[in-house]
Amino acid sequence: MEKPFIINQGRPSSRYFTIAVAHPGYSPGIGSTVICRNVKTNTEVKAVCRDYYTYEWIHIPDSFCLLQYGLNSLKLKKALEDNFPEFRDKTQVRFLLLEQC
Repeated sequence: MEKPFIINQGRPSSRYFTIAVAHPGYSPGIGSTVICRNVKTNTEVKAVCRDYYTYEWIHIPDSFCLLQYGLNSLKLKKALEDNFPEFRDKTQVRFLLLEQC
């Protein structure tokens, strides 16, 4: 059995998170206030857009999608297209880096 690599740091807890938005399409600018609404639970989170990353779907690293959403890029694309019509027929996606207020 291989000996594990020890890192003397715990898992971070952060106010930062990412949200995918269809691109091209509506996207807030850096510094804009954003309300993230979960329509299933009717809960809202207020955040500020700190940055964004725009990818073509075929170039998104699986590691990024796994870290943020627990899905590889193909499964994330399908889930977004199935649940949000604005993602259908888009070759790009923009990930907003948000800071919870």
